[in-house]
Amino acid sequence: MSSILLLKGVQELLDAKRRAFLCTGEEKCHGANCLVAWERVCQKREDGGLGVKNLEDMNHCLLMKFVHKIHEPGLLPWKTWFLSQAGPHFTGMPDSYLTMLVKEELWRYRSLTTVLLGDGDRTSF
Repeated sequence: MSSILLLKGVQELLDAKRRAFLCTGEEKCHGANCLVAWERVCQKREDGGLGVKNLEDMNHCLLMKFVHKIHEPGLLPWKTWFLSQAGPHFTGMPDSYLTMLVKEELWRYRSLTTVLLGDGDRTSF
């Protein structure tokens, strides 16, 4: 999940298996067997849920962690290879699945992060 985007059908299949296991302990279950709605199960414990992670959210969080590692300083072998193929602004290899995935997650990453220049004090220029 940290390097591929799960297809909606795969997420639904995995959720069905998780739901069945929690409700009946078996491979399949029906709505009548579930005592609590799945949305409630996925809520935080503090909010009355069981704290089961939402797969779609978890998948995007792990992908953003991958994007963050690309932007961190330091040279790792996989990062060096990726940037040599994708280019510094991800303009190379436009048909690459991984490049496409990073570009799609980049907007989410940018909306949640900030960049501080200098020592963090407000400075007028």
